[in-house]
Amino acid sequence: MFIELGQANPLVGYEPLARFFGDWLEDSGKESLISLFTCLKNGEYIDGDTAELIRAELYYPREWLFLVQALPVLDNGRAGEFIETFKKNWDRSSRTITIFDSIFGSPAGSRKGGE
Repeated sequence: MFIELGQANPLVGYEPLARFFGDWLEDSGKESLISLFTCLKNGEYIDGDTAELIRAELYYPREWLFLVQALPVLDNGRAGEFIETFKKNWDRSSRTITIFDSIFGSPAGSRKGGE
């Protein structure tokens, strides 16, 4: 897990939008989400500043924070199920971010592995 300085912080109101995009991916698939993002970008419904705010919400490690808070109170029987749910949610978030960044560009100043 890392924090990249210079990215915008999440703002109230963008969490439901980020969740909507993740739900769209799950319900309609990758190609459909690509089409949605492309439409939003080409129609200029999401400008650069708004894209950064959405990106900040997408990158917010909500799944990790929930996992860390819940693990101390989980019994061994539920921990495995909870971790599987975490993995599913983390994968969904990662896929949504990858698609979002492929359409709206990677965060300013970001470096991909090994650069």
